[in-house]
Amino acid sequence: MNLEHLEHLVRPFSPDQIKQRTTPLGYTVDYIETPTVINRMNEAFQGEWSFKILDHKLLEDVVVVLGELTAGGITKQQFGTCELSHESEEGVLFSLGDGMKAAASDALKKCATLFGLGLQLYGVTPDTATERTTQTNTEDQKPAQGFSLTPSEDVEEPEPLNQAAPEPAAVPSPRPDPISVVAPADDTITDMQFAEIIELAKGRNFSQAQVDQRARSRYGKALVDLTQWEADEIVAKLKSN
Repeated sequence: MNLEHLEHLVRPFSPDQIKQRTTPLGYTVDYIETPTVINRMNEAFQGEWSFKILDHKLLEDVVVVLGELTAGGITKQQFGTCELSHESEEGVLFSLGDGMKAAASDALKKCATLFGLGLQLYGVTPDTATERTTQTNTEDQKPAQGFSLTPSEDVEEPEPLNQAAPEPAAVPSPRPDPISVVAPADDTITDMQFAEIIELAKGRNFSQAQVDQRARSRYGKALVDLTQWEADEIVAKLKSN
């Protein structure tokens, strides 16, 4: 994959291409539709890319697939999911077949994210100028055409002049001791917060797998990996609904 591919992939989407939906927990999230992702991949690689499903499973009411995206000589893998117990964006309950297709689309979009596509939805602004600047600096450091770094053999070196004795080297002043930086204390979700989230979720007929999937959709990490602040946010949301 070259710089031209990357520039196409990381180019921000226009506001009309970014859609919004509300999750079962009440969060509003931005997303890109699958045809939009396909069009951007075709634009970046002139259609020379492929996507396939390597594996799929049905876990309770959640369809999970493992997708693989190959483009520009690079391969990325990601999981995609779809819950059969919830309605689609059109308000229709998913069948198993529809759930498989939705999970495959989810896996495709997540694989494309690993290529840099749609990172603006996560508040990331990729900088493709770094590679271009590095290439420019490399060119500037090359010697001009016809210029030799080796001195010519027929050039006589001048006789050295009488020089005064060198002055003694200055003794560097001692440096202050480095300041030790203490790493912050562990801010991972506590056992009490985890138990409270599971208990509140059960009261709303949510399974632990569903809550874990919501955490991954909202924060990009599993429930057990959330910070205490993120866990408090989920608790407050569950209590308010």
